[in-house]
Amino acid sequence: MKKIKLGCIGMGQRGILMLETILKLCDNTEVKAVCDLYEDRAQEAFDMVKKEKGYEPFKTTCPHEVIHREDVDAVLIFAAWESHVDLAVEAMENGKYVGMEVGGAYSINDCYRLVETYE
Repeated sequence: MKKIKLGCIGMGQRGILMLETILKLCDNTEVKAVCDLYEDRAQEAFDMVKKEKGYEPFKTTCPHEVIHREDVDAVLIFAAWESHVDLAVEAMENGKYVGMEVGGAYSINDCYRLVETYE
């Protein structure tokens, strides 16, 4: 079975907990990239992947670098809520599947942006 190659953006408390769950329970995934605006959080996620899976993911503090990677099939967004829609739209425009920890939309226009980009 082909593994889904993930890029994870936002490694705060919820992001780290989600990453831990993915690493322990999702055998059909490979975490190819981890990102947080704070270097120490990105490093924690990097270390977690390396310890749990034995390989080193790409690590960055720039979410756009994750979104534009050729080796990432899907982007999981755990970042600040106000950034979810913009990151999701950018990822979909770059051919990535997107998962967001929360709805992320602050307005009906945000909802339309997500739907229109998906369509």
